[in-house]
Amino acid sequence: MEPLPKSIAKFVKSLQLKKYRVQEQSFLVEGAKNISELLNSDFEVNFIVGVPGFLESIEDKGIELYRSTEKELSGLGTFKTNNSGIAVAKTRDFPAPGERGLILALDRVSDPGNLGTIIRTADWFGISQIVASENTVEFFNPKVINATMGSFSRVFVHYCDLELYLKNFKGEIWAADLSGESLEDAELIEPCVVIMGSESHGISEALLKIKHKPLTVPAYGKAESLNVSIAAALVMNRFRTRK
Repeated sequence: MEPLPKSIAKFVKSLQLKKYRVQEQSFLVEGAKNISELLNSDFEVNFIVGVPGFLESIEDKGIELYRSTEKELSGLGTFKTNNSGIAVAKTRDFPAPGERGLILALDRVSDPGNLGTIIRTADWFGISQIVASENTVEFFNPKVINATMGSFSRVFVHYCDLELYLKNFKGEIWAADLSGESLEDAELIEPCVVIMGSESHGISEALLKIKHKPLTVPAYGKAESLNVSIAAALVMNRFRTRK
């Protein structure tokens, strides 16, 4: 357990920016819960910066450790307060999912909190297959990782040309649409893909031209739209509870 060098502190802080995450092929994992999940995954861990009490609990993991204060941690990561640590791990690409079960296809979902929540919810429902357009927020964005509450270690996102992926998909394709078939009545026969877009932009026209079935969460009130992470949760619940 060594004191935190300035060079390491600078490196950790730089990983808040996508440019450096891509350049260094590394990402941040913050807080005791997420670090615990990281250590139990097959991600490669570079090193961990943390307060002495937290580092003592993981000293036998064979990982390089750097000692810091809570104040230093708060300056290095995205947490306003951090009383445990920050890990730096290696990024990687995730393979395209197989054609089985339910696959969520996310188009232009730009809010990291929404993506993180979708990943966490998918983990709850035992759904590990997510594909995303290349203009969907990055999986390794710290705010995405934080919002997953550890589920980033079990549910992965494959980024691709979504139009090409869907054109080659052999199962049913559904797309979220306010005028679609009610989710309550839809038979989500696997394998199937459900396309979901952002609240502000919806699903791109190119994807809507691909043969699909429109699908909607029925509204009983007067709200104009439904948050994409909530809509995704309802879709996953419907898939798991279908008869």
